[in-house]
Amino acid sequence: MLTFAEGQVIATFVQAFLYGLYIDTFLHCVRWLAFTFEGWTRRKDIKWGLLAVTVFVFGVESTDVGLALQATLFSTLEKPPLTVANIWSYIFERLVIVIADCVLLHRCWITYGRKCTVVIIPALLWVGTIVCLILGIVYESIYSSVEEINRFTTADQVDMAFFALLIAVNIYLTSAILFRIWHTLQDGVEPSHNKLRLILHLFSESGLLFTITSIMAGVTIFIQSMSIISGNMFVRLLFTGINFVVAAITMNLLLILSAQSQLKAQLPDVQRARRDVPTLQFRVTTTVTSTGLSREQDTSGSSGLDAEQGQLKSESGSEKKNEIL
Repeated sequence: MLTFAEGQVIATFVQAFLYGLYIDTFLHCVRWLAFTFEGWTRRKDIKWGLLAVTVFVFGVESTDVGLALQATLFSTLEKPPLTVANIWSYIFERLVIVIADCVLLHRCWITYGRKCTVVIIPALLWVGTIVCLILGIVYESIYSSVEEINRFTTADQVDMAFFALLIAVNIYLTSAILFRIWHTLQDGVEPSHNKLRLILHLFSESGLLFTITSIMAGVTIFIQSMSIISGNMFVRLLFTGINFVVAAITMNLLLILSAQSQLKAQLPDVQRARRDVPTLQFRVTTTVTSTGLSREQDTSGSSGLDAEQGQLKSESGSEKKNEIL
């Protein structure tokens, strides 16, 4: 069985790897939120609220990775972990999950045409996760210095309630968004070469991956809390760390897709503007001196001119052949 230090090293390595993937989505998200669709000119209608939340989550993710590295170093050196660092890590991880759920809730609201009746139930459950977050911070602060067995009746029960509400919210929102997207794209997607694109679209826009990792994290917390076996702490650290980073990645993907939807809404106006631009047409005059003929032709491309010249050359060649005979 893995020791706590070995489990901490593996969990931190996986979290750092996913953090690298998160950096890529973060840069793309900032590009879509702060710059125009063509080039790197700053947008005039920057949504500063979404941009600030994105940068804030990036700071939280980076800080939590640093705290995880510190905890790993302390565990390998067999030093006691810092109580304050554990509390802040708990706050950061749960806070990012709550923010990602809020973005997913907003996406569902937009998908159903801003109908509040669709998101009333998940909104109430989301408020419940905020209450559990506050209670969890209080209990983590109180019982962080007590033996682990005493925490199973307080902080871990609140944590289990937090993930239970989180899973309920994610399943509700993901199912609603998947249902809407599937019926919207079913008629317009060809089943052969666009199937992979449809699957990726469903995964990214519905937050399905976030829902799956939330279920896995919640199940591991429940098993670890009920069994009170220290060996299960590795699985808990692993899946909670994965869920934490996947939540931030899901949030960035949802914001990117929202910006792309805005681009698609503006495409008809751009195409109309391009159609209104006048085009230049040239009159090409082709004169054949060998036959004494002069022809004028209106061309819009090089293919028509080449065909006409080829026909004239063939006629000229046939006349020369008759003269030789």
